[in-house]
Amino acid sequence: MKKSDDDPPATRHCSADGRSRPPGHPGHGRSDRRRPAAADSLASAYLQYSAWADLNGIDDAGCVGTAGMRRSAVATEHTAFRCRVTRGGKPAGVVIATALGPEWFKVTRMVSGSLKPDRAIGAVPQGRLLMDSDDANQALERSSWARAHDVDTVYCLGVGPYKEAPLGNQFGAFSCATLDTFAQRSGTVLVQVVSSSALRVVKKLA
Repeated sequence: MKKSDDDPPATRHCSADGRSRPPGHPGHGRSDRRRPAAADSLASAYLQYSAWADLNGIDDAGCVGTAGMRRSAVATEHTAFRCRVTRGGKPAGVVIATALGPEWFKVTRMVSGSLKPDRAIGAVPQGRLLMDSDDANQALERSSWARAHDVDTVYCLGVGPYKEAPLGNQFGAFSCATLDTFAQRSGTVLVQVVSSSALRVVKKLA
């Protein structure tokens, strides 16, 4: 999958608030003035592997688009979703999640259940180096940091500004859910792209 190391990300106005592996995340052309939207087919995974889900011990999510529907050449998207979540395989509640970017959700309302609120991830590191989520997964899984922390599998979701590309949106930073060798969640970290094949762990999110 081709990466761009030279071009800065196209401006996208993302808020500073902050299984099987999801397939490659499609790029979606849209005006900067339009609200961010996420693909319906990947929305459940985006919430399931978010820092908010980690914080609440959520092990599964089922999301249905509720607002801002639009269709691109490759996907149906929404700007907001109603999501049923489970903890330990049992219903844990219903929440409303709003897209802050094509892979980045924020839980904006608790409809039911005893759940902790979504915390802002803080400043998102930015730079000229970019990669897509599939490449970020591989880079972090193969890193010395992953070996030192007994991380076997990661699910990275792009956050902050991004550049649209034919094979998937490219980002300079990611929120990455980590799993150990027993496929148990072991935390969520914020990472920054530092080379065409490497990431730097900035901080722990959950």
